[in-house]
Amino acid sequence: MNIFITGGTGFLGRNLVMALLNKKYNLFVLSRRSNTFLQSLTCENLSIIYGDISSINDLTFNQSIDVCIHFAWAGVNRFDVTDKLIQEKNVQWSIDVLNFSINHGCSYFINAGSRQEYSLTTDIITEETFCNPISEYGKGKLAFFNQAKKICVLNKIKFIHLRIFSVYGFGDHPWSLISSSIQGLLNNQEIKLGSCQQDWSFLYIKDFISAFILLLNSLLLMKEIETFNIASNDIRILKEFVHVIKENIESDGELLFGAFSPNKESTFPLIPSTLKFREITNWNEETTFEDGIKEMIRNFKIQNKEEYGKNRSNK
Repeated sequence: MNIFITGGTGFLGRNLVMALLNKKYNLFVLSRRSNTFLQSLTCENLSIIYGDISSINDLTFNQSIDVCIHFAWAGVNRFDVTDKLIQEKNVQWSIDVLNFSINHGCSYFINAGSRQEYSLTTDIITEETFCNPISEYGKGKLAFFNQAKKICVLNKIKFIHLRIFSVYGFGDHPWSLISSSIQGLLNNQEIKLGSCQQDWSFLYIKDFISAFILLLNSLLLMKEIETFNIASNDIRILKEFVHVIKENIESDGELLFGAFSPNKESTFPLIPSTLKFREITNWNEETTFEDGIKEMIRNFKIQNKEEYGKNRSNK
């Protein structure tokens, strides 16, 4: 199977690429030349395609594509998610990626959507929950979904849209709640938080990857257009998750709940249902939040020691 991947050097994509290389798929991963992650890998079934989704129409590519996995999406930091122009460009670039994959014989297009496509609700979120996003990021993801499914039906390829809920793990964005809390507590810093009283869930990266691989193994079962929630079934008050982090780090840092007022979207509960996905793939998550956090903390400590060693050697 030939798989073309965009966003293969980001948090989700990087972990997925490593897992798929071990499964012996033929991977063609789009990457900027400035990113050195893929260049450090020596695998016969990995081909690095140098380019960018913003100029994919200029790409010279002579291979057929069985599956396109589209993870690339610019403007995901806390500031750019509110930038309407960036998110509108993402939609057009994603349409370009879809048409590129169609032109190369693609049969399945798997897209990384977002929980932010849904309306703000206190109810359980299923794939049938009404979508009325308030963030520009969520609006962009939903706009691409609505346009892409029409294009896929017209071209008779299957479109699989994953609405992903709060995946965490080492290597995630440093500004994410979990990464910033771990690093801050390891440095004995105060952690300023909202009230954290809403229901939430966090899915460990290894469980996300296992879900994705089961999805690839289930492609023949897919309908023409499929939408799946990908999330943890461990629902707790957000404050409880933060306390687990603190309990596993010996730190003089403090958790300052209520120190700031988060945006409206962040105050609503997240109660996702993954029943539809689990029924098709038989997927079940295996990593408890406590075990995932312990592994992250170990990796952060290793990273901090390495950075400390580099700083000392440069003096």
